[in-house]
Amino acid sequence: MTALIGRPTSCPAAKGKHPAFPAGGNGGQLSLVIGQPEDELDNRFLFDTVLSVLKKLRGRRKVIVATHNANVVVNGDADMVIRLDATARREWVACVGVIKEPVIRDAIVRTVDGEEDAFHLRRRKYGSEVP
Repeated sequence: MTALIGRPTSCPAAKGKHPAFPAGGNGGQLSLVIGQPEDELDNRFLFDTVLSVLKKLRGRRKVIVATHNANVVVNGDADMVIRLDATARREWVACVGVIKEPVIRDAIVRTVDGEEDAFHLRRRKYGSEVP
């Protein structure tokens, strides 16, 4: 799974419903693109059902999830994380990498509500591979 993360305020152009849809460009196999699943689904369904299915698709289909919820990135065990930033005038890729890389970990921490303290609390409470 590739995850695109950013703060809700960092992308003023993103408004309205965010559907899941198949997209081409994956060697003839359709990729699955999901936009902000946390907007329309409760956390229990998202984590128990959606992320479980996405993990089963790993290696069989490219999945791209755009989310403001860093928990989706971590619990979805994203293979690649792309941190996006934006101003009112432009948007850009701030960093790209895997969860274990310090720059990506910091991007995830900044996206979690409560930032660093919440990140460490969740890690102590639920365990994590992220250093």
